[in-house]
Amino acid sequence: MILLIDHEDSFVHNLAGALAMLGEETGIMAAREVTVEAVRQFDPTAIVLSSGAGSTSDWPLSVEAVREFGADVPVLGISLGQLIIAEAYGGERGRMQSIRHGKTAAIRHDRDGLFAYIPQPFRAMCCHSEVLGRQSLPDALCADAFSMEDDAVMAVHHTDHPVYGLQFHPESVGTEGGERLLAAFLAEAGQFRKRAAAAGQSPQPTDGE
Repeated sequence: MILLIDHEDSFVHNLAGALAMLGEETGIMAAREVTVEAVRQFDPTAIVLSSGAGSTSDWPLSVEAVREFGADVPVLGISLGQLIIAEAYGGERGRMQSIRHGKTAAIRHDRDGLFAYIPQPFRAMCCHSEVLGRQSLPDALCADAFSMEDDAVMAVHHTDHPVYGLQFHPESVGTEGGERLLAAFLAEAGQFRKRAAAAGQSPQPTDGE
């Protein structure tokens, strides 16, 4: 089951519904109740960080969860969730010159990873006042997409871990290919679990081998 961490956002149920349409069962946990032990007991197949109000400093438990589980559990952060991922790995956010709430943006991408089957460019629904700039990305994260208006980072992935961020809302009807993006993340998460299971089942060499 997917763990959907809710940052007190009205979009969270839309996101849960979009994941359900793709055949995924979700459990919603309030971000203020997130602890490492609670997530461990939930034993999620993937973690999705919802959008939400405030800044990353308002959600330290979510930042801690990314640091604790990002290497072993696939993570997708949306809007605020992407900024939480960036903070977890040492990135810095910055305020936009013009706040973008409920407006679409033209986005270009690298045609790879989650974006392999997404139009180039495409329009996506945004609702944020803080973004990542190119210079504020930590070494652990690579940028996958940028706003064509202000060159803000619109998507990231971790260089080693199954961690992905989207600054826009893939669950919105205003986002072209949003369902495909969510499906691509679920496919990546499934492949990661298969690789992890295969590695866990591999026989360990004995002394002398």
